[in-house]
Amino acid sequence: MHPFEVLGDVTRRELVEVLAIGRQTSGDLASILHERRAVGWSSVSQHLGVLLESGFVVVEQDGPRRWYHLRDDWLDLVTAGLDELRHAWDEGASSRELGAGPAVMARRIRSGDVVLREPGDPVPPLRDARRGRNGLDLSARGVGRSHWSDDADGSSDLD
Repeated sequence: MHPFEVLGDVTRRELVEVLAIGRQTSGDLASILHERRAVGWSSVSQHLGVLLESGFVVVEQDGPRRWYHLRDDWLDLVTAGLDELRHAWDEGASSRELGAGPAVMARRIRSGDVVLREPGDPVPPLRDARRGRNGLDLSARGVGRSHWSDDADGSSDLD
């Protein structure tokens, strides 16, 4: 799982914040999150599982207690995710400098894919009425409507 997906969830991010202070038992983590955000124990357990699978935390069994703590290199995982974005950003620098973004948008406007409206212009409908053969508006004539809508309350055959 990508580090941004791991930290993208509020509960997991809060678990990481609590674990950044120091190691905690699963019961303590569940109590803390329940007090802060009314998160249930099973939800905390699932999020701890995600943190464990993603390599953010380590669990140590001490009798009946399970102690969770952040791995020493958990920030390296986040940094690697940032490096991926930085690499993509750097690769796109030449096209941004050449202004490829505005050129592509101008081409989309010319082709009609994008329509620019002035503030205050009416918003066009999401789709036109159904048009049949020869451009007739079939929905106004009732074509394509179900006969079930007339009996929607189910009382048509009751005596």
